Amino acid sequence: MNSKLRKGVLILCSIVLICCIAGLACHYVRQRLEDRVDGQVSALLSETPPLEPQPTPSPLPEPTPSPIPQVLEKYAALAAENPDAIGWLKIEGTAIDNVVMHTPDEPDKYLHIDFYGNYSNRGTLYLDEACDIWESDNLIIYGHHMQSSAMFGDLDYFASQAYWENHKFIQFDTVYEERTYEVVAAFYARVLYQNEEGFRYYRFIDAEDESAFNEYVDFIAENQCYDTGVGIEYGDRLLTLSTCAYHVENGRFAVVARLVTDEDDPPAADTADEAAAGSSGGLVAIEDGPAPLAAAPGSEPAGADASVAASAVYSRQSFSTDMIFLALGLLASGTGLLSLSGAGRRKK
Repeated sequence: MNSKLRKGVLILCSIVLICCIAGLACHYVRQRLEDRVDGQVSALLSETPPLEPQPTPSPLPEPTPSPIPQVLEKYAALAAENPDAIGWLKIEGTAIDNVVMHTPDEPDKYLHIDFYGNYSNRGTLYLDEACDIWESDNLIIYGHHMQSSAMFGDLDYFASQAYWENHKFIQFDTVYEERTYEVVAAFYARVLYQNEEGFRYYRFIDAEDESAFNEYVDFIAENQCYDTGVGIEYGDRLLTLSTCAYHVENGRFAVVARLVTDEDDPPAADTADEAAAGSSGGLVAIEDGPAPLAAAPGSEPAGADASVAASAVYSRQSFSTDMIFLALGLLASGTGLLSLSGAGRRKK
């Protein structure tokens, strides 16, 4: 190998290494900035500005007008800062402790937007645009699966029964009222083709009747990672947390919980000692075959379609690490070639 070629290889490897280090640095800085934004949003919970007077109902004769809901004092600053904020999701003992957004007229607005409207890889947790916090049978919240544990990065820990035994309850407050949900099941699934037969859990928001509700019950029973022993029945209000999974292309992981009402026993502490023994069931095999990167327009709900992009986010998270290994590999290869070339000349 002549000196010019050796020099070219070394320069190329050095450039790749520098670019990879720069990419890693940018990724680190971006992640720190996004962490800071999350901290700023969390700080709004401690602020309690005075509530603005509510408008007086119209004196015109109308059917009994619906009362205007009052924002809880602890969420007043949050709602004042961004009216898209619909609630706060928290699971004790996990990194899931975030604001939840809702934009019925702008589906997936917060897929890659933070609370303040700036671009963000991790986006913000958001409620499916078709959901109604007062009326829907099933509220679906989407979030990116981040390696940093941000958003729904820790959600798939619920695939372990041992983890569930210590995290049986979910707190999802709307800005108007506090709500506690009991975890019913965790399951893996995938987004289906437009014309593919099968139950689409990400479409189940309002049950037309008991039969439609039981379809979801059956789907959960067939796909649950383990049996929690917590049953649901027609009339229960559900919460489904959904994120991307990588067991199949276009995969999904979801956790389903039921609203705890006044008629239920008070939630017990999340401790392994108090956990009810559930049968250790394995995952039900998911149908083979590739899934589309995105369903055709109109074939799936916007929230489910757009959340497909979370797979790309996961790939970008690994990108910086991959670049480092690539650069080191190229540098090692270049150094090896130079060494062999030098050894060859010495033998001659």
